[in-house]
Amino acid sequence: MARDPMAQDPFFSSSRQLLPPLWHSRREAGLALAERLQAWRDQPGALVIGLPRGGVAVAAEVADALHLPLASWAVRKLGHPADPEVAIGAIAPGGVVLWDRASLRQLGLSPQQQDRLVADQQQELERRRRLFGDPEVAALRNRALLVVDDGVATGMTVRAALASLRQAQPRQLVLAVPVIDGAVASSLEPSLDGLVALARVEGLRSVGAWYHHFGQLDDATVLALLDERRDQGLP
Repeated sequence: MARDPMAQDPFFSSSRQLLPPLWHSRREAGLALAERLQAWRDQPGALVIGLPRGGVAVAAEVADALHLPLASWAVRKLGHPADPEVAIGAIAPGGVVLWDRASLRQLGLSPQQQDRLVADQQQELERRRRLFGDPEVAALRNRALLVVDDGVATGMTVRAALASLRQAQPRQLVLAVPVIDGAVASSLEPSLDGLVALARVEGLRSVGAWYHHFGQLDDATVLALLDERRDQGLP
């Protein structure tokens, strides 16, 4: 497994030396991330995959800078019934369903309640896959996949996305993000061929705090980012 060469750099690994925000916008973060990924430039068969919605904005800049095609890969958070912003699980294509077991025990959700949460988000997952034109699994097989998000805090959604993409049997699976929780990064690395992060932050609570501007992206914005790059090499 290829590890991030900057992982041991104290600037990138210690939250004591990192003061948010670091980036003005997702676009700026994407440009900075691309500088760390120059080994991917013009790599034959490589594909940048952005995780909707915010990850697509970062991934678009990475794809442009590296001269690589861009695609999206839908993944959905399973939110806490009382606070939907709190992730207690996530789903992704290929039947991937992940749960935070500690949260399930605390909430005491019945199997029926869990199934209902999954079913509700499955509809939105399929809607996004159709709208954004996510590639078929066969189009990803044997390719080098560079998976990009705008940041990783709890890691639930990115874990689901990576598990789903691994089912496609890619040649290489690498995660690249501007900021990631240090413990989550360590837990993900064994299952990846590489992890590149501009900032590893211990106890990361809010990805948005590391950006001056971190507004929600709507479907139209994501679709425009993808459509502008649609002709760049998906079979």
